[in-house]
Amino acid sequence: METKKPTTFKKIEENILLASYPSETVLDLRQAKAFVAARKEFTQNKPVALLLDIRNLKSASKEAREYSISPESIENISAGAFFSPLIFHKIMFYIFITFSHPKVPTKLFRTKKAALNWLRKMNKNNL
Repeated sequence: METKKPTTFKKIEENILLASYPSETVLDLRQAKAFVAARKEFTQNKPVALLLDIRNLKSASKEAREYSISPESIENISAGAFFSPLIFHKIMFYIFITFSHPKVPTKLFRTKKAALNWLRKMNKNNL
């Protein structure tokens, strides 16, 4: 079976990485691990704040959610800002936060601009 690339990456600023899921993504453990590996390769495993566009995320398996907060997954992530205007994502995100308790600052925003501003503030606080 062919594995489609789980995300696209783009460096927004010095320490901020934008990641976007492809259309209709149903995230499973294999894809979550591929995302982390691709992110580490793209950043050369250097510390970044992650700006994650989840507008195309349909769902994520329990295993993928658990992996996403593992030490391996959050290595060199200073903060995570998710953005989507969809109510579905807001509900999914707050359930995730309530039960998973991520070890890095993590927040959901309706807009990319608000998420980016928060990450900039987090970066300033971590200097």
